[in-house]
Amino acid sequence: MLSNSWFKKYLLPGFIFQSLVIGGGYGTGRELVEFFLLLGPKNGILGMIVSTIIWCVVLACTFELSRQFRSYDYRSFLIKILGRGKIKTKINISSHLFSKPAIKAIEKLGGKIKIISND
Repeated sequence: MLSNSWFKKYLLPGFIFQSLVIGGGYGTGRELVEFFLLLGPKNGILGMIVSTIIWCVVLACTFELSRQFRSYDYRSFLIKILGRGKIKTKINISSHLFSKPAIKAIEKLGGKIKIISND
C-alpha cells in the first residue's frame, strides 16, 4: 500500500497533517470527543473521515501548487498565491483595523476607508 504513488501523493499528506493537528491540538483526546462525538460514535467517526479527506485534498492541492510554482518556502509560496499586496486601483473598503501603509496606499489612489467600531 505504501508503494502506491496515488496513496503517497493524495492521502499520506492528509494523514500526516491530521496526525500532527490531532497530536498538537487535541493532545488529551477530550477535544476530539467534544468536537467529533457530539452526535454519537458513528457520526463522530464519519466526521473524522470527512475531515481527513478534506485535509488530504487541501494539502494535495497546496503541494501541487508549490511544485508548479517551484516555491519551496512559505514566503515565496504565499507571494505567488496572495500576491505582493500592491493596490493598483481605487477601492472603498471597510474594516475593523488598517495598517498605516494600507491607509496610505488606499488614499493615494483616491480610495476611501471606513473603520468599523466594535460597539
